[in-house]
Amino acid sequence: FWVAQNSSALQNFRYFFTNGGLYRQTLNSFSFLHSTGLWWSSSENGSIANYRYLDYLHPQIGRFSDQKNYGYSVRCVQGSYSPNQPPNPPSDPTPPDNATNLPLSTQLSWTCTDPENDPLTYDVCFGTTNPPPSIATGQSATTCDPGILDNGATYYWKIVAHDDHSHTTEGAVWSFSTLSEWACGLDLLDNRDGQLYSTVQIGSQCWMAENLNIGTMINGTSYQTNNGIIEKYCYINSPAYCDEYGGLYWWNEMMEYSAIPGIQGICPDSWHLPTDTEWCTLEQELDSTITCSSTSWRGVDGGGKLKEAGTTHWQSPNTGATNSSGFTALPGGLHMTVGSNFFDLTKKGYWWSSSESGSAEAWSRRLGYSNAQVYRNIDSKYICGFSVRCVQDSFQQNQPPNIPENSIPSK
Repeated sequence: FWVAQNSSALQNFRYFFTNGGLYRQTLNSFSFLHSTGLWWSSSENGSIANYRYLDYLHPQIGRFSDQKNYGYSVRCVQGSYSPNQPPNPPSDPTPPDNATNLPLSTQLSWTCTDPENDPLTYDVCFGTTNPPPSIATGQSATTCDPGILDNGATYYWKIVAHDDHSHTTEGAVWSFSTLSEWACGLDLLDNRDGQLYSTVQIGSQCWMAENLNIGTMINGTSYQTNNGIIEKYCYINSPAYCDEYGGLYWWNEMMEYSAIPGIQGICPDSWHLPTDTEWCTLEQELDSTITCSSTSWRGVDGGGKLKEAGTTHWQSPNTGATNSSGFTALPGGLHMTVGSNFFDLTKKGYWWSSSESGSAEAWSRRLGYSNAQVYRNIDSKYICGFSVRCVQDSFQQNQPPNIPENSIPSK
């Protein structure tokens, strides 16, 4: 690169200076190739700029200034550099570490940051063993649904964070435990299909606080039959309405083709279909003016205390709705076999009792958007598809042991 006489050129540094010469715009000429190297700095000196100079005759470095329209070589230097750092450890777990008595529908969440704000992904480890096994990898969300949990279990979980520079930070192992014994007011797990139902204690009774949604949807033009399969109608044949308002069932399908009042029917284990009397017990708990033998609209405000408040599901004005009972009645409408029609979504809710009134009819309850009372009626078992609520079987709360006695030796 340099002419033969290259004074004191030892090349002790990895910075390799070559002699690129220069270009003068005013003369439109190139000069000094192989004999001289000139490199601009980015610093001005008045109207001109500073540069550095090396040639084949001198071992020193020259510092000069020259016209900015000269063509000199350019070298670059790296800016301040700090190696990329791994993510910070995951923190702020929800549920908190060592939390107890949590419901079966517990959701996981956490926070995690990165020193350089690199995008992060996460692996989720979760289970009843420590260390917990991996259940999800490479997710960007800081939440996780581990599914329906078991009563009385201890769960362990941790988060592993990854940035986009192949760095990994493994978080601490957190733990929590679930309730050891189910109690009314907690979510009820239906083991048949994994669905969860809210529950509510009203007086001496424990009710589902949602409409039942068990079974296989059939078209509104079909009949529910005694074929060993729980069948349901969904409003206008849309599964989304079953998810929102529950299924609609003929009385016989609900009863599993029995006529015994209070039978389990299509309810989960340890729950049953409410009788006409049990419906009245619920009503009188909320409105003492109701008499069990009366029919049509009755009482004063029992219906309002049962209905979900507001107009998210109910049509305005949703008269008297406070849901002070926690029953959260929704207007799921009904299905009529005659003509295969669906009616009254957002306007009325219809619920069966398990009590017959003759061979072709059964007692039911009805709530409406423009009324705060409860409607008691008899309806056809064979053409009406109504909503279903279940009530818990009689339950004796577990008691602690008796006080020890009959000590030997005696006191």
